[in-house]
Amino acid sequence: MTRRDRITILLEYLVDVREGLPEKELVRGDEMIALMCEAWNSPAYQELERLLPHLRSSERSLYWHLCERFLRYGEVRKAWCRKCGYHHAGQVGQIHRHPPGRAITLQPRVIRTVDYAVDDDKVSLGIAWLEERYRGEAALPKAVLMCESERRLRVA
Repeated sequence: MTRRDRITILLEYLVDVREGLPEKELVRGDEMIALMCEAWNSPAYQELERLLPHLRSSERSLYWHLCERFLRYGEVRKAWCRKCGYHHAGQVGQIHRHPPGRAITLQPRVIRTVDYAVDDDKVSLGIAWLEERYRGEAALPKAVLMCESERRLRVA
């Protein structure tokens, strides 16, 4: 896996890491302070958080396309068949047949939707900008590695 691939995976899970449930809590008297999760505190995400404001100030267009793809996406629920792909969400749980008589139950999947104006070339340029300025090896935190391996198993 290349460094660029790892940065892309870090971006894919950035919203989940930012909004994830805190793993630790610090209690002081009557107060409870929620701390960020372990993945967010990793050097990889700290470096990404350092670079994103720089990208926004220097390359606003690239930043917009990157954020629309990885941070401000929508989600849609669909029914999924491993043989023929996605179907209408109302078909989740229904039996779906493929010749020669093999029956498959359609599974629920949540897929990301992005703004139609997002340009894949600009997203790629934004990732290249981050890769060029990224300090360190962009190692994936253990929690992100586990989520990514589960996602790859589901896709296969």
